[in-house]
Amino acid sequence: MGSEKNVKVSIIIPIYNQEKYLMKCMESVILQNLKEIEIICVNDGSTDSSSDILSELSWSDERIIVINQKNMGVGEARNRGIREAAGEYIAFMDPDDWYYDFKALETLYNKAKENNALICGGSFTINHEKLGEKDKFFGSEARYTFSEDRMYTYREYQYDFGFHRFIYDRKMILENNLFFPNLKRFQDPVWFVQTMHSAGNFFGVTDKVYAFRSGHKINAFDKEKVSHIIEGITQIAEFAKSNGYDCLLDLERMRLIRGTAEDIYPYISEADPDILKRLQHFEDASGFKNTQRDILINIIKKRESQLEKTSERLKEQEHRTGQLRMENGAYKRLIDSQRSELEQIGDNLDTLFTQMGWSLNKQEKKKVNILPFPYVFMEQDMDGVKWKVRADGSIEANGKAEADTQFTLTKALDVTDFKTAHRRYRISTGAPNTSALTWYLTGLICNKDLSKCLLRDAVINGTNGFSESFDIDTSGYEYFGRLFIVVKSGQTLDHVIFRPEISLIN
Repeated sequence: MGSEKNVKVSIIIPIYNQEKYLMKCMESVILQNLKEIEIICVNDGSTDSSSDILSELSWSDERIIVINQKNMGVGEARNRGIREAAGEYIAFMDPDDWYYDFKALETLYNKAKENNALICGGSFTINHEKLGEKDKFFGSEARYTFSEDRMYTYREYQYDFGFHRFIYDRKMILENNLFFPNLKRFQDPVWFVQTMHSAGNFFGVTDKVYAFRSGHKINAFDKEKVSHIIEGITQIAEFAKSNGYDCLLDLERMRLIRGTAEDIYPYISEADPDILKRLQHFEDASGFKNTQRDILINIIKKRESQLEKTSERLKEQEHRTGQLRMENGAYKRLIDSQRSELEQIGDNLDTLFTQMGWSLNKQEKKKVNILPFPYVFMEQDMDGVKWKVRADGSIEANGKAEADTQFTLTKALDVTDFKTAHRRYRISTGAPNTSALTWYLTGLICNKDLSKCLLRDAVINGTNGFSESFDIDTSGYEYFGRLFIVVKSGQTLDHVIFRPEISLIN
């Protein structure tokens, strides 16, 4: 098979329920510049649509080989791929990761051949779902990248993580019987260290070749998995000690007492005999002592650090809360003042009309009861629209909305301007032309002591941009407090200035 197809690299991908990320992973392999590849997908008993995705892809690309097996774990799935591979080199890919660019395999293969290297690897990136890409590393993690293109010895490298970013000579793997150990966790560092040791040296390139996805899943470690982590670390520690890899030996100690401390210490606290026995085995194999004590000390330091950070956040929150209370108090005083002033104006009008013998019907009188909407508004630029609070309290909006853009006016909830059931109010933009704007009321309708709130949404103005009346059924509630301003995608605001106003209708 290998000689007929001239397979330069076999990419082995173990797959178990990865339908969400599998297509991006596969596309990054299929579209590689290096075309003389085979893609061995070991479907390890998936129960989602992963197998359907693989069937569809393999139908359109003969380089894709799908192997279906019952769930046996990622290590055995990779071993199955090694046995089936026909390529000159072997690469490993996880189904939620991807190759950094389309020249990754081409770069690794060409550098390996040019330098007669049994192993060739590039630099690494970690891509967190929320934090984005990380390609700068420090401490021991600095070995995720290479500072120059050259041959490295494993004795100077002495690292155990990041095996995905390398390609490995297949004959070397088979001749040295290098298969993944039967561990549910930490099997790949064990394999990687032994394989690197067998080769003796490797060629490293500065190019980023592999993108590792993180932050998208929670690893729950039960007792069996914790036991296998300790076993894997112990195997590497024993191997490092017997071969004089002192830096690697120290690294495994750090993996145990720091990297896995959170998973191990509950079993130490319970004095679990199996876990304690495995920790003793690590000490016997590595020569290190007081492992249990060091794990607990690390947990204590971590908790102290967490407590300090939490205390700092609490102080910041208390400070912000104090500021908000002061702002709310100021708004309340402003609103009370405005209410008193408006009531006085209304009384004065009543007196004036009476003195002049004029009549004013109920509806006309209430039209003068217009209140500027008391709001808290943060000016900012978003989706192409620039929002700015002017000195006179009005709002200025400019720009073309690239997407639906929503801004919020927030009214203090301890205000009694608008209360009692079944009353109608009118909202006005206070601007000559705001046809691009849509108002939404969130009826954060509350009872008097604010202990009960009802979230209620109603479109205020979705048509002409002038004024529109709306009904609030506030049975048992007394206040509302939030207004959304929405600009639809593609709408243009050209120096629109407006001031929201509310008037009582009946």
